[in-house]
Amino acid sequence: MYSEYLGLDPQAMLDKYHAETSTPTEKAPKTAATKARRLEPSFTLHPVMIWSAMLLVSVVALYFSRRWISDVFSPYFTHRPAPAQTLTTPVPQAPAQPSSPPAGGPAAVGETAAPPSPAAESPLQPQLPGTIRLHLKITQRCWVSVTSDGNRVLVKLLEPGDSQTFDAIESLYLILGNAGGVQATINGKPARPFGKDGEVVRVSINAQNVNELLEQPDAPRNARQ
Repeated sequence: MYSEYLGLDPQAMLDKYHAETSTPTEKAPKTAATKARRLEPSFTLHPVMIWSAMLLVSVVALYFSRRWISDVFSPYFTHRPAPAQTLTTPVPQAPAQPSSPPAGGPAAVGETAAPPSPAAESPLQPQLPGTIRLHLKITQRCWVSVTSDGNRVLVKLLEPGDSQTFDAIESLYLILGNAGGVQATINGKPARPFGKDGEVVRVSINAQNVNELLEQPDAPRNARQ
């Protein structure tokens, strides 16, 4: 061998060769891989945090859209039975006949005063010029929502025999859960039917379309038939 020719120990030269070549090459990749793993980001989101954020977003969305949800879904629950209510009618009692007290003096002790007569209902105020007046008469149970000039004035389940009157300066917006169970007059004139029995309708009334919503005269109607 070449080392023997030079007078060197062959085994010692082989050991030195392996020490300088093989060992550094094997250790280098391990060191580089270790450094790469240390540089990798360790930030991760826990699934509980993700679900909590999604729940919070859903609650906020439901809160701000609650009015829209009420307008869309409430008419479909028109036929849900209303809770039973027990009404008691007071029985009028005849007032006792007290002895005549002195003029201007207090009533006798133990005297029973006559019950006050019920106050008469205030008459409907005259319609102001330039306004829109809507009168609803309920013939079948119907859920009704009325918005006057952008303000919600009624959200209620009305029963047959109920009637309501609404005034507006610019417009009225109705949502009826049972359009066939409502008869309407607009500015004192009969309105055409808003829909059929059980039909959910939305009606906008303003100065531009009032005449279109009024019931047509009999003559033109017969001509169309």
